[in-house]
Amino acid sequence: MLALYRPGPLEGGLVDQYIDTKHGRRKPEYLHPLLEPILKETYGVIVYQEQVMEIARAFAGYTLGEADLLRRAIGKKEEELMKKLRSDFVERSVERGIPREIAEKVFDLIEKFARYGFNKSHSAAYALIAYQTAYLKAHYPIYFMASILTYEADKSEEVCKYLSVAQEMGIKILPPDINKSGAGFTIEEGAIRIGLQAIKNVGEEAVQEVLRKKPYSSFVEFCQKVDTHKLNRKTIEALIKAGAFDGIEPNRAKLLHNLPAVLSFCNQSKLSGLFGQGALLQVSSAFKLEDVPDFALEEKLSFEKEALGFYLTDHPIKRLRSWIKVLNSYNTEKVKELDEGVKVILPGLISDLKLKNTRSGEKMAFFSIEDEFGAVRALMFPDAYKKHFSLVSAERPLWFKGVIDKGEDRLVLIVEEIRSIEDLGFFAEGVLELGLPHFKVNREFLEVLKDLLQREEGIKVRLKLIYPDCAVHFETNGLTFPLKKETLDYFTKEFPDISLRFSL
Repeated sequence: MLALYRPGPLEGGLVDQYIDTKHGRRKPEYLHPLLEPILKETYGVIVYQEQVMEIARAFAGYTLGEADLLRRAIGKKEEELMKKLRSDFVERSVERGIPREIAEKVFDLIEKFARYGFNKSHSAAYALIAYQTAYLKAHYPIYFMASILTYEADKSEEVCKYLSVAQEMGIKILPPDINKSGAGFTIEEGAIRIGLQAIKNVGEEAVQEVLRKKPYSSFVEFCQKVDTHKLNRKTIEALIKAGAFDGIEPNRAKLLHNLPAVLSFCNQSKLSGLFGQGALLQVSSAFKLEDVPDFALEEKLSFEKEALGFYLTDHPIKRLRSWIKVLNSYNTEKVKELDEGVKVILPGLISDLKLKNTRSGEKMAFFSIEDEFGAVRALMFPDAYKKHFSLVSAERPLWFKGVIDKGEDRLVLIVEEIRSIEDLGFFAEGVLELGLPHFKVNREFLEVLKDLLQREEGIKVRLKLIYPDCAVHFETNGLTFPLKKETLDYFTKEFPDISLRFSL
């Protein structure tokens, strides 16, 4: 399975052939009797590099050394060399009584295989690891995920991916904590605690210094205890932005604002040499931090993304979900259930962006669309990328309009258009259904509704009024609803009893 599950066999239909033959739905096919003893264990399909070498020996009389040179040379894909190898293989096979047509077909098989082939020992080694890790994931899921996260701690993209997997498995994720976190990801009361190594700009030496000197009862005590040559200002800023001090002081703006003064105070205290450790701590307890307002959530999230590479406290899309769900029920989890070819509009953020040149030199974009539920892979072909490249590089919530493509290993959204989350142009042709329970149909509400309907801003969409208490619904004659983010947000917050549903 490890050797077959690769682009070559998958595209060439060899996987289906192998499965059908193994289960008796078709007979194994051998172009020549000499192939049967070589390919019998793999049901007539070339699976391993060793089989290529055995075929070369059986057909063309190659030595093991010559067969290995053939295997390596084919992988180089050099046109002139391939012509020479093909001629040599066919002529030597014909000399040994093999029909020329058969020899040519066999070489075609070898050439096709050698571009992707595994050797048997490589496949076996990987299969053993796959079996062991599958066992651990099934029987010890929280320990397995904590171990993977620790292994990938310095790669924020991988950490983000595996945190999403852990959350999908029902595992709670706890934020980094200066007193509770270890170097790596640890188990804490059935949850996984993010390790200090996952924070950017916090190196191994800094992590060990933090762990060696804990616990810390205050931020000033922390700065007093640690060696600021091992934890410089940039490192401490990263710890603050990641929320590692929230257990001591939840106001991150307050800590960042006071950090220069605290470091200056602590450095002077240490240099003076007038105090013992106990006296230093007494002085530190007397140092008062200046109060400042905490960051707005958007800024806090931005700092978390900067320090960790992913959002932790909240997610920008989750914060907009109350009005987004009026327009669109899709999220990154739900689109995975859709069939090939389905058109979809999906809200999210771009992450893991990679640009690649096509053969003609045009750029196409590969990225992930991320929301609070996870992420899906996406790509934009050159024409779409050229049209929307300014939005692709923007770090803000967007609408993605595209088509579901189910490839070999996972779903991909082929993105055709992008708009900012405030731009509701994708929904211009729809109908907004306003569900009005009888207790809300009063003069005050009707005045608010009248005012809204008379506004000119936003995209105008048809309006349907529904009275669920008496099962009556009708489209208003000539009245349109100004479809705008702020209007939808206002309705969902101020009138929670009124249902809003949009359909394209």
